[in-house]
Amino acid sequence: MIAGAVSPARMDLKNQDLVKAHIHSVWLAQTGIGLIDSMKNVLDLDGAPDYPIKPDILSQLQRVSRHKVLVRRLRSN
Repeated sequence: MIAGAVSPARMDLKNQDLVKAHIHSVWLAQTGIGLIDSMKNVLDLDGAPDYPIKPDILSQLQRVSRHKVLVRRLRSN
């Protein structure tokens, strides 16, 4: 095989879009909400151009108690 060390992937912290995407993905993963395997189950695809989140999923994301638990989890990591 190839000799040598492989450097770990690096994230450019100056790239705000990339940082936001990573923070959002971590937060979303911590919610524990099953987002199924298709965007059509999460987004209202008839609600163009914004494609809003379906009301049932949005209500789960907006629960105040869930936010407190997520903040505690993220701070403990």
